[in-house]
Amino acid sequence: MSTPTTRRHGDALRAEILHAVLDELRDQGYPGVTYDGVARRAHTSKPVLYRRWRSRAHLVLDALTAELPPVLPIPDTGSLRGDLIALLQLMRTRFDLVGAQTIRGIIADADDELRHVALEITDVFAAEISRSVVQRARDRGEIGPAPVPLLVCSVPVVLLRHELLLADEPTDQRIVEIVDVAGLPLIIDAANAG
Repeated sequence: MSTPTTRRHGDALRAEILHAVLDELRDQGYPGVTYDGVARRAHTSKPVLYRRWRSRAHLVLDALTAELPPVLPIPDTGSLRGDLIALLQLMRTRFDLVGAQTIRGIIADADDELRHVALEITDVFAAEISRSVVQRARDRGEIGPAPVPLLVCSVPVVLLRHELLLADEPTDQRIVEIVDVAGLPLIIDAANAG
């Protein structure tokens, strides 16, 4: 005698689907994630998936976003340079957790909405540099009191994003170069302007 199945709704169903997506991603890689495979693992139907997620990229990004902590702990190494290097290393680690193939696949399949979401993730890191890292450097007397534009704070993050998506995984030496050649001089100049 089989046990009757109960219909899942709302958060319980979403959680099971997202867990199934992560299992598919781990077992098949991004190219192998399909609505059929996810529906089979989540014991649901493809129409349920299509009602909630318009594409594989949306589905996978939602699963990854739910799995990863939304905010990274902002490092406090005692210096602006050290904080910037540590933050970029954390970004690289997070990228490694997801995997280059997955990120590149999502970007390749992304529509305008999804590209906007991906850019917002970069903006979060830039805002943390602006809010936390720059303010701590200011409090330590490393930089002046002038406001540092978000665009300036985003330079190291954007350069790292470029390396992660379009080149080989950046080494620690490359991260130091991004900070020393571009990020640090721009932030210091902006904070000491005026």
